[in-house]
Amino acid sequence: MFSRTGLFSLLVLVAFSTQANDEATDKSLLERQVNAVASIGVVRHFHPHDGVEAVDWRSVLLEAFALAEDAGSDAEFASGLADLLSPIGTGLQHDAPEDGDIELKEFECESDDPVIRWVHSGFGAPPLAARSGIYASRRSISGVEESVAEVEISNAMKSLSADGLRGRSLKYSAQARLIDGGQAALWLRVDGPESEVLFFDNMHDRLIDSSDWSEHDITLDVPEKAEQILFGVMKLGPEHADFRSIRLRDVNAFDEQEQSLLSDTEKWNLVSPQNGHEMNIELDDDGFAIELVPNALEMQEAAIDRIMPEDAPSHAQIELKDGSTLHVPLVLCQSDSALDESHRHKLAARHGAFDPEALTPAELARLDVATAWPVVRHFYPYQELVDDWAAILQDALQAAALVTDREGHGQVLKRMLVPLEDGHVYVIDNDPSSAIDWAGLPVALSFAEDELFVVNSLEPEHIRIGDRIVSIDEKPTSQWFEDRRPLYSGSPQWQTMRGIRDLVWGDRGQTRALMLERGDELIETVLELESGTILPAHTHDTIREPAEGIIYVDLVAIDEGQLQEVLPRLAEARGVVFDIRGYPGEPAQRILSHLLEQDDDWEDWMRVLVARAPGGDLVEAASFGWTRPADTPHIEAPVAFLTNANAISYPESILGLVKYHGLGTIVGSNTAGSNGNILFLNLPGNFRVSYTGMRVIGPDGEPFQGQGIKPDVEVHPTADGLREGQDEVLERALEVLDRGQ
Repeated sequence: MFSRTGLFSLLVLVAFSTQANDEATDKSLLERQVNAVASIGVVRHFHPHDGVEAVDWRSVLLEAFALAEDAGSDAEFASGLADLLSPIGTGLQHDAPEDGDIELKEFECESDDPVIRWVHSGFGAPPLAARSGIYASRRSISGVEESVAEVEISNAMKSLSADGLRGRSLKYSAQARLIDGGQAALWLRVDGPESEVLFFDNMHDRLIDSSDWSEHDITLDVPEKAEQILFGVMKLGPEHADFRSIRLRDVNAFDEQEQSLLSDTEKWNLVSPQNGHEMNIELDDDGFAIELVPNALEMQEAAIDRIMPEDAPSHAQIELKDGSTLHVPLVLCQSDSALDESHRHKLAARHGAFDPEALTPAELARLDVATAWPVVRHFYPYQELVDDWAAILQDALQAAALVTDREGHGQVLKRMLVPLEDGHVYVIDNDPSSAIDWAGLPVALSFAEDELFVVNSLEPEHIRIGDRIVSIDEKPTSQWFEDRRPLYSGSPQWQTMRGIRDLVWGDRGQTRALMLERGDELIETVLELESGTILPAHTHDTIREPAEGIIYVDLVAIDEGQLQEVLPRLAEARGVVFDIRGYPGEPAQRILSHLLEQDDDWEDWMRVLVARAPGGDLVEAASFGWTRPADTPHIEAPVAFLTNANAISYPESILGLVKYHGLGTIVGSNTAGSNGNILFLNLPGNFRVSYTGMRVIGPDGEPFQGQGIKPDVEVHPTADGLREGQDEVLERALEVLDRGQ
């Protein structure tokens, strides 16, 4: 017989043992899931067999997760995973610990049977969202010129602010011909807030392939929340292409006499990997004419070097939980990579239909984690910023298991991407039921001395410039921000800016309950998100003269017409202040030409990387710059640029050229520290995530990510200054210009 004490002790011991067993089971399952995601990611993106493009990888992942849960032992799971993946390709080998070292199968190809492998120039394969640019992922054959043509895309492009174009119906049109064959296209894209792609058409289903002149066009209605319109012409492959009569017109106002909205040849930029094409451009009465002339020898040699780098591995090894190894060939003979129709039908039957409605929220979140993680693991261009990729995956899978709704699903994806330290990371819910009608608070906010102040207000009867925000929705302001910081990737200064943006910008009709400190008084107010735009921090005129002979220009707000009008004044001023505390439009890049004494020669600061093998083994594939031309009138006066952490990406490029060429004194605080083309991934759960796809080098020659542009004269707003409504950064810039610093 047990005493009560003895019986209680036994029950505690049993409970503790049961809990320990459950935790061990959960840990074992999690480790198997990590193995499954890692193995599938390598086969999907690096094994060069036709089978990898014949299966629905969502279905493969779901089967692998079921295997991880149902297998009776780790050895059974490992063997089952190898059996699952082997029919999708060829040459996959699985060796158990007791097998010892095995001899890997090398594919020794005959002279008429070329070698094939994946070539990822950046990343351009599913689940990437369709988007034009310089990225491509192809299974390419060494020494075959046709495969080189598939890899290279040269792109002549420009952009316009959407101001004045929202709600209008636009038609982008051109005539084109191909001199030596290949394919070409027009493309048109519209971006909204946070670089959200609102419209995109790159003619992927109707590519141009005629040697005779042919007419092509793209039409759209510009959405109301559009911020930028981007467009261009592109050549797929190394051949010669001609475009003429390139126009962008208002459909509703169209007639034979109507002029194109486009002007000025210098605003077009060419992106051509390894300088494979040169661009000739001119403007006539019928619009633009652009000629893309190939530098075929240089392009082909560089592309072949990337396709088959001499020291690229031939196999990838994945260590499985039971101690065994899965060996995945990265190189095949072309004859070994083919998939016959019978095998194709079998794969499609086994890994075909996918029904997201049949999955629980947790299962769908896990599937999204498993889809996104391999892409950033293998292709994120700043691999050195991440300490432990396996831990990131394990934590994300563990968190996904607890998801019960869309909000939790999105948070799992956000937290998984935070370690990238990338300000371009966003997680967007594309589910129609989650659609947001974006609106803002009637205030602008800024931190000073770790306190949050109102710096602009449309409702001074409720909230005034200089008010300190004590609490937000009954939570101390500092705590409100700290709770959100783990959801934001990027530098600390960018995380703060993201927090402010989330506070003042959201779904229309939402409210924010604020406790304000005004002098010795505490005031409670509730504000509604109802404004159509985010209120700027300052109410300066776009162009003004804050001191005698010194011209201030807000590059975030100025349009092309205003720039043309003010240029003569800038050329005669005794000093110029350019404000770039935010995201500017085209005139900001154009102004560089009027500051340069010679054409810009900084050519290699944007770099596309090739993945030689899984695991972030990246090498440089192409590099380029803006190569801005010098222009008149030349601005001779001393120049100051104002900036802060609101400047991210494109404005950091502008400031990088300012630093590199010494075009002015940068005043303010560190920029956000994220630059390079953004890639968007479409995930099975109807989320879209973004990250930086290009490696950018700063003006000091060091990688840019997380560093940003450091000011020459550092100025941080003070609490007293914000209470008084001062713009202390501008005031210091005026002092710098007056003193000639």
